[in-house]
Amino acid sequence: MLLENDNKKFIRTLSNNCLKANKIRNAIALLAIMLTALLFTAVATILQGTQISVREQTIRQSGTRFMASIKFTTAEKTKELMEDPLWETVSVERVLWKIVNPELMDISVNMAWMEETYAKNSYMEIEEGHMPEEEYEFACDTEILRLLGIPEETGTKVNIQYLTDEGVKEETMTPASRDLTVSAEALLRMRMWKAS
Repeated sequence: MLLENDNKKFIRTLSNNCLKANKIRNAIALLAIMLTALLFTAVATILQGTQISVREQTIRQSGTRFMASIKFTTAEKTKELMEDPLWETVSVERVLWKIVNPELMDISVNMAWMEETYAKNSYMEIEEGHMPEEEYEFACDTEILRLLGIPEETGTKVNIQYLTDEGVKEETMTPASRDLTVSAEALLRMRMWKAS
């Protein structure tokens, strides 16, 4: 049979005396605990931020936020896919021509028509001007204007040489905007998330 002892008061007194006797050690221990908690929080925050940044850069390298790309589809199939409720966001880009100006031979440049939704989801943000609205207007990056040797401003006329099935043709066009990255690959890109 065990005898019951009320040791709580004694243990509390002993603990308090121990804490009072070693105030500096206890303060250092408390500071160490706080710094350790801060360190773990900082490391977790940095790792999470790095993970988000790496994911965003990977998406940017692919050129678009869309999760699927369907190329070389017919107009009927494109319309059918755009009306399918499976897709949250659907947008169309049509590559019209390959630009063959001699000044641009070191890079691949395509002339494409795209919806505004496509441009926004492809990291194309207009800093000056507007999305092309008129015939012979286009939007491009300032690097393209620089390579063509024309002023980096909207409204400047530029001769664009492009390749068609009939050969090289040339048109005079006007930049409607600048500081816009033009990339072309897909005819149709979609976000593959089920509509709610």
